[in-house]
Amino acid sequence: LAEHIVGQELISHVVNNRKKQCFWVREKNQSQAEVDFIIQYREHIVPIEVKAGASGKLRSLHQFIDRSPHPFAVRLYSGKLEKQQTITTGGKPFTLLNLPYFLASRVQAYLDGMLHPS
Repeated sequence: LAEHIVGQELISHVVNNRKKQCFWVREKNQSQAEVDFIIQYREHIVPIEVKAGASGKLRSLHQFIDRSPHPFAVRLYSGKLEKQQTITTGGKPFTLLNLPYFLASRVQAYLDGMLHPS
């Protein structure tokens, strides 16, 4: 249910409504990874993981970041707003922006604040 609500919020704030919601899947024998949503933020493709609880391993998100040219991602969850410096399971440092569900429609603004502070 949380994924569906977040998806609707993300759709409602897209400037071009003809764009489809996107996600990322890596298929490999006996190992599949999936990131719930990806959005375009400026020149970047940003992964968004939706978690039902306040915790989770985020293994798929780590795999995406390991392959990504930029070091940031978003988690929408039932916890508090925070910016977390962490490291993927592959050893790449990255910034994880943790946002409560109710801020799903403000992801772009919070990315602006995190990546381009005034």
